[in-house]
Amino acid sequence: MKSFAILSTSFMLSACVTTGGRVDTLNIYNKSPIQIGAEVFKADKLPAPTVLVMHGCGGVDAHHLQWANQLQQWGFNAVVIDSFTTRSVSSACTKVMNVPPLQRAIDAHLAAKWVMSQEWSEKKVGVLGFSHGAWATLYASTQQDAEREIGASYLTSAVAFYPYCETSLNFLSRKLPLQIHIGQDDDWTPATMCKDLARNWNLVKTILSMSVLTTDSTGSKPIKASRVQTVVLCACGPSAQILKPIGHQEDTCVNFLTRHCADRRSCAQRQPEVNGSRIPAKA
Repeated sequence: MKSFAILSTSFMLSACVTTGGRVDTLNIYNKSPIQIGAEVFKADKLPAPTVLVMHGCGGVDAHHLQWANQLQQWGFNAVVIDSFTTRSVSSACTKVMNVPPLQRAIDAHLAAKWVMSQEWSEKKVGVLGFSHGAWATLYASTQQDAEREIGASYLTSAVAFYPYCETSLNFLSRKLPLQIHIGQDDDWTPATMCKDLARNWNLVKTILSMSVLTTDSTGSKPIKASRVQTVVLCACGPSAQILKPIGHQEDTCVNFLTRHCADRRSCAQRQPEVNGSRIPAKA
């Protein structure tokens, strides 16, 4: 896998990557201190609210930096945090507990604490996670875990793309405003488990589970709502209309983050420079 720094270089021309450094966190199993990688994309107008980007099981790659670029263009600071490299982990796709989701949730809260101390921060910090990082995002949104492990919680909102909604989460209570995006036909992280969690966490209006609504490039073969199609719903504009949620009104994640993290303009007032449908899903 390419290094974090090398990946950042390819985005220097399309986004203002201002810093690439380390954030202090701790290993939950023995409370030992450790630093994790952080790449900061500052918004044009500062101070600004911030969204942490949590990578999937394969570690940080161009996909996550592209999302940071998009968030930056929406008016947020974006911080891509790397929970793997300094722990000598390159992948958790086959060994998902190489870095447990609870560990990554604590990384997110402590990264948020660091962000809140920065002069470019508006003190509101949301988190957006993908797959393994989305699983961690669910833990980060609970009432109990952060307060038990570090005595406080620092995040203000959370968006999870195709998380593993493990059944044990049903025994915890949700603290943060949370939105879950899951493809009904996702064969890695089943939507049915997320629907159960949504009921228990009172998320009936903020879980977006997608059905089949479009066709492939030939116009003949239906495209099922798996990972690639689900991700477009974070974007403003026509791309967000490709798929519809089941049972309720669509709510794009940029609107959700705007309400709960930024208190800024809605999608109807925004003109994003990058079409969300061009940002692919990633494990």
